[in-house]
Amino acid sequence: MIKSPEQSLLRLTDEYEHVEKTPGSELFEYIGNGAFRVNLAALDVEKYSLYDLNRDFCESANLRRGSMEDFLAKLDILVSEFSRFGFGFSADELDDYLKKYREAGCPAVSHSEEYRLAYRPAYRVVLKMDGRNWGDV
Repeated sequence: MIKSPEQSLLRLTDEYEHVEKTPGSELFEYIGNGAFRVNLAALDVEKYSLYDLNRDFCESANLRRGSMEDFLAKLDILVSEFSRFGFGFSADELDDYLKKYREAGCPAVSHSEEYRLAYRPAYRVVLKMDGRNWGDV
């Protein structure tokens, strides 16, 4: 998924330089499937460098493989189980969105502008790598 680790590092560096730091907040958040969200606002680059984070991010992104068939099956589960989740939009709105999304070839999705303004997300997702010691980070 990451075609250029060098470009990824440049984007990470720029994002890190502009994020409001919150020392003491959680650095790692387990998000399931062996994946962790690394909070840039809590990152101490003396303990876990941007280079190392970018390496882990790129390796993690390139390790994950799935199939379009499996992904589309998961979208079908979302639709069939929609009423259980309590979203702030209707089933018809979801259907309209997914129709356009599928027609576009299911491109990668980013946070909406509203979400970015409200939550200021700044993170990278990494997998727990065998042999990597995050205990000191």
